[in-house]
Amino acid sequence: MNWYEALIFGLVQGLTEFLPVSSDGHLEIVKYLFGGIEESFLFSVVVHGATVLSILVVFWKEIVKLMKGVFRFTMNEEMVYALKIIVSMIPVAIVGFTMRDKVEALFVADMDITGSFLLVTALFFACGPFCAEKRQTCHIRRCLFDGDSTGSGSTAGSLPFGVNHLYRPYAR
Repeated sequence: MNWYEALIFGLVQGLTEFLPVSSDGHLEIVKYLFGGIEESFLFSVVVHGATVLSILVVFWKEIVKLMKGVFRFTMNEEMVYALKIIVSMIPVAIVGFTMRDKVEALFVADMDITGSFLLVTALFFACGPFCAEKRQTCHIRRCLFDGDSTGSGSTAGSLPFGVNHLYRPYAR
């Protein structure tokens, strides 16, 4: 990989990471458009590490507030938010530990797989505004995003969120 390919990869990662799209999927598209660039593992770690650092820089005040609330060891707003994050990771952890070999086998630059999962994401986004208009009657949206059919926003909504993100590694 030469410097301009690395620059383009870094720009695509940086621009797509904060958008509600698959940054890994878009990196695969760029790799395909450049004729199958051999992306090194080290480069991938550096690009994703830079993303984490940018998140820490941009959201440092919110992260400090969250950590202070969690380390009060009481059930406050920050602790509930942290618990939702943990619950949303459960599906990925289960799949990661039980189906690791099968998941790793899918880490190939296959445009059919990448395109299919990007279309799934597009379907979720296309349905979102429709459900938002009919919030009182859209039980599917409430179950997927709020956690229950009453719309109370329970922690259970984090579990479907985690399931929704299971396909992201396949978009690589």
